[in-house]
Formats: sequence, C-alpha cells, structure tokens
Amino acid sequence: MTTTTSRAPRRPSTAVTVLATTLAVLTAAPALADTAPNAPSVQTGSSFVARLLTVERDALSAFAETAKFRRVAGLPSTDVSIEPPVDTSHQQEKIEDLAAQDEAAVETTDKAHAEHQAALVAVDKSGKIDLKAIRHVEIGEKTEAWRCLAEALYFEARGESTLGQVAVAEVILNRVDSRKYPNTVCGVIRQGENSGRGCQFSYRCDGHSDAIREKKAYAHVGKVAWVMLQGKPRIITGKATHYHTTAVSPRWARKLVRTTKIGEHIFYRFKTRVTKS
Repeated sequence: MTTTTSRAPRRPSTAVTVLATTLAVLTAAPALADTAPNAPSVQTGSSFVARLLTVERDALSAFAETAKFRRVAGLPSTDVSIEPPVDTSHQQEKIEDLAAQDEAAVETTDKAHAEHQAALVAVDKSGKIDLKAIRHVEIGEKTEAWRCLAEALYFEARGESTLGQVAVAEVILNRVDSRKYPNTVCGVIRQGENSGRGCQFSYRCDGHSDAIREKKAYAHVGKVAWVMLQGKPRIITGKATHYHTTAVSPRWARKLVRTTKIGEHIFYRFKTRVTKS
C-alpha cells in the first residue's frame, strides 16, 4: 500500500510578501487612475503610489550597493574599474633634468681634465717644471712621432730621473726645430742609419735588439713623450742639441757650448755666431 504524505505549503517570507503587496498596489494604481481620472480620491491614490515608487526605488538602489546584495547576486565585493592612465609627464621631465645634469657633469669633468693636462705642460711662477703629476697623465692619440720619441727615451734615458728624460726629449725636439736636422721627430732619431757614418742616437746602430721588455719603464717614458709633444716648455737644457754620458768625452763636445748636466748626461748647444755688420 502506498502512503502519500502531503507537505504543508511554505509561508512566503516577509520580504516577498512586502514585494508582492507593493507590486499589487503598483499594478492597481494605473487602473484606478484610468477609471476615475477626475476623482480626488484617485488623484490622492496616484500621488501616494508615485511616492511609494520613489521610496521603493531608492530602497532597492541602496540595497543593491550593499555587500550582502553583491554576495547573493554573485557580484564582486567592490566595483571593478579601470584606473585612468598615469600622468607620466612629470616623470619625463625628471628624466630630462637628470640627463641635463649628467651632460653638465661630463662637460665639467672634461673641462677639469683639459685644465689638468694644460697645467702639466705649463711652467710655474718660479720657472720650474712640475713633474710630480706625470704619473697622472693620460696619453691621447699615439702618433708616429709619439712612438719614435717614447722609443728613444726608453733606450736613451729610461734609467734617468723624469727630469733627465725630459732633458733628452728637449734635445730631440730642439733638433726638430733646427734647420740643421730633419724636421720630424722620427727623422731626427733615425738620422744617419743608412749613411755609413754612424747613427745620431747610438741605440739605432748598436746591433742590439730594440725590443721593449720593461713595460713599466716604457709606460713612464711614454707619458713624458706625450707631455713634451703637447708643448711643455723646453727650459732645462738651455736649447741643447747634443748630449753624451759622463762615461765618455767625445771630440765634438769641444766645438760646442756646455749648457748643463742632468743625471748621467751632459748637454751642449751650438756656439752663437756673431754676424759682422
């Protein structure tokens, strides 16, 4: 035997009842307004419904903004919106300012470097040459003249002090300026190689290897050579065009004027010729 159990109908919730009642009133109100448009009672009812509609709409709108409504409806807990694009104009201005500062810093650094290098080739107020900063010199373009002069200083004076190396460089450059010698650094240093009468600078004809083995010494004389080629005043040898070591006494020295002795080298210049009027 089959037993059928009847289930008591569920009572509608208060919210549903209120909504149903409201809908019923909202549905009936237009009808009342159509059947008796001129009746005061109907006008009053219509105004009431309009006000009720406004209140209900506002209430529903307020409820729609609550977290509970969003949760029930499956909406995000907060509004999802797209952020407006960030104004990067001030960032670009900051980047441009930093770039300008970097450019100014580079310019200042370059200027300071140029002034430092200029100071190295200048004479101080006492007329002496300041060679203490020679180790800070940065060699620029390594020209053929620089290579020839650095090589000559390496083989002729690497054992001398910096002042002694400058003195030998002066002799070479003084010869370049003289009409009695070739007008290039390399020409002066290589003079006599193929003449059969011997070289002006002995290392060019001594039969020994010209390989550079002492790198530190070569780096130092290279700086001296570069400074001298930049125009450092030649004031320590008295315009000398000749020199020899203290270990020898060549005959040609008797025909010249001795100017100074620096380290192991003695320096000479040509005698001044007096022109008869």
